[in-house]
Amino acid sequence: MKIIAVLGTGHMGTPIARRLLAGGNRGRVWNRSPERSEPLGAAGAMVAASPSAAVDGADVAVKLVANTGLVTAVAALHEALAVAAALGVDRQTALDVLGRGALGGAVGRVTAPGASFAVALAAKDARLALRRPVPAPVLEAALDLMRAAPDQDADLSCLVSVDFLKGC
Repeated sequence: MKIIAVLGTGHMGTPIARRLLAGGNRGRVWNRSPERSEPLGAAGAMVAASPSAAVDGADVAVKLVANTGLVTAVAALHEALAVAAALGVDRQTALDVLGRGALGGAVGRVTAPGASFAVALAAKDARLALRRPVPAPVLEAALDLMRAAPDQDADLSCLVSVDFLKGC
């Protein structure tokens, strides 16, 4: 019996989760609107409060989310866990750090206007993280954005400006 996390319990995720439960698997479900997961909770799935709580300890994670930003966030979560594992950080510690919002706070600090974290330094960190044999397409895309920045000494906040992103 596998533990399967289903992220997104809309029109596709709900029937998939139901079939997985009917097949004898243990399910963990998460949805941006928690009430969408309640019927699956009544059917035996654990309703998770966050994507990280859903995937913690799961054997498989199925992502069925419509919002592009959410898809990116979920993919980034999986990448963060894979990179942490490759660096020798245990999964629970990585989930604890991500769950407390420490990563979000750090990203907010370095991307805020007036921050002093240069694009070149962020690109160096991304290159070092990508040396590990872990697929990380979100990080690779971010590195591509950093490499395309016209001024490598510019503040990292230039990467989140609308004008820069339109040019990429």
